[in-house]
Amino acid sequence: MKKSLLTISLMLLVIGASAQEQNKKNTGFRFSAQVGATFEVKPTHDDNSDKNMFSTNYRLGASYFLIPNVSVGVGVGIDKFRNPKTKALPLYIDAKYYLFNARNTPFIFGTAGILGAVNDYYQKGNMFDAGVGYKLFAGDKVCLTATAGYRHYTLKRVYLFEYDSKGIFFGLGIHF
Repeated sequence: MKKSLLTISLMLLVIGASAQEQNKKNTGFRFSAQVGATFEVKPTHDDNSDKNMFSTNYRLGASYFLIPNVSVGVGVGIDKFRNPKTKALPLYIDAKYYLFNARNTPFIFGTAGILGAVNDYYQKGNMFDAGVGYKLFAGDKVCLTATAGYRHYTLKRVYLFEYDSKGIFFGLGIHF
């Protein structure tokens, strides 16, 4: 009887300790780096409206877990557009909701911010992202993410037209 109680107590202690360790994965600050690509669904700009837009995205961010399932953060990046050929510097806030309180879990997210222009041909604009992703731990403190969703950019070309991009994006990231 004593052995059974001791065995059950030890099992509960191990389960409790591993649950506490798991929760520590979704607490505090996290830093991230992400690369991605955006494909325009329907061109809506005036100068090359017959060509599709494609951009590559590079982002660095920092986030904080409010509770194990919710994180909020800020980030910066650079987006390189092929059509029109320009670059933008996004500055954004984001929020993520992790569907399960687990190390590996799907999540939904939203991002909103401003796009700073890097040349004199464009003025600053705004951005919005919404999508889904999956977080997969590759080690004790490092996890990989894959994301996909809808992205909306607006940049105004000085004296000419407004560039309004709506597209589907895909991204890969690392969080540490």
